[in-house]
Amino acid sequence: MTGIEGMQFLRGQPAGIGGQWRFQIKSEAGTQVVELEITEWLAGERFSLKPVRQTGRFYGIELFQLIVDLSEHSATETAVNIQCEYEPLSKLGRIKNLAFLRRQYVAFLYQAVDALNQLAAQEPLETS
Repeated sequence: MTGIEGMQFLRGQPAGIGGQWRFQIKSEAGTQVVELEITEWLAGERFSLKPVRQTGRFYGIELFQLIVDLSEHSATETAVNIQCEYEPLSKLGRIKNLAFLRRQYVAFLYQAVDALNQLAAQEPLETS
């Protein structure tokens, strides 16, 4: 995985349960599109994302849920704890998971948080 190529708000509440987002993730193999829905929202504390569809493979795994816990340390500093529930889909996926997939996933999650920070710094989204 080389990074997030794009992120787009689709429908629902952009910052609340039911909000759906599309991520375009670039890798050596090309670009993959993943749509995630916000399934839990505690403003400033915690949110959870689940794939809208469980039909696609994401780097050799089945993604079930991302859970993001936020803990404000100061006015300019927030700790972010990210949990990922997933299952490797093959023996090769299990080996990749042990070797380097977790590191790649963590890098992706930090890029997603950076993209969300950039969105938060922009104008409020219109949901009409």
